[in-house]
Amino acid sequence: MTSNASNIDYRLRAVGEFLEGSMRRGREVGLPQFNFFTLPVYKACAEKVGNVAATGISFLVADLVLHQALPQLLTCYVSVMSYTEGECNPSYYYPSTLVWGTISLPIMYAKHRRNQTHQSVLPR
Repeated sequence: MTSNASNIDYRLRAVGEFLEGSMRRGREVGLPQFNFFTLPVYKACAEKVGNVAATGISFLVADLVLHQALPQLLTCYVSVMSYTEGECNPSYYYPSTLVWGTISLPIMYAKHRRNQTHQSVLPR
């Protein structure tokens, strides 16, 4: 492995571990979406496909349900209950999925490398 590739590997793993730690701290703070939705999805997927793929799947499912479907359905419900004349057209917003998918990639890479080497780049 060349020095440049090694440097990229180190930086990507460090970013992934930082993001993973941020997600873990959010769960420890007690954000309900982590404890009651994202974590059960992750654990169910990890049993079937492994922890690396489960990370990406849980990010995408959380985006689709928590960041897209749920807010749109709540908006539709409020507009119906308030008798306003507005269209209720839930739709898929792909830029949101691209952002969350992109955030999950370094975390997936860090988990993959940690599975290979059983070591962390960042001090614990």
